[in-house]
Amino acid sequence: MSYSRGHQGYLGTVMAPMLAKAGHEVVGLDSGLFAECVLGPVPDDPPGHRVDLRTCPRTCSKAATR
Repeated sequence: MSYSRGHQGYLGTVMAPMLAKAGHEVVGLDSGLFAECVLGPVPDDPPGHRVDLRTCPRTCSKAATR
């Protein structure tokens, strides 16, 4: 499984389809901050999660202590 960080932004909209075409199972991780900023036609989004990776270490630490 390949995680595409920022799959809805400038480069992610190009990279996620390329990874999928190469046979990878792609799951997107994106805060959506640049979801409207794409290069070229809007691609089909892979399955994904809306997450801000800048806060992931804190979020993950809290989840681990529960």
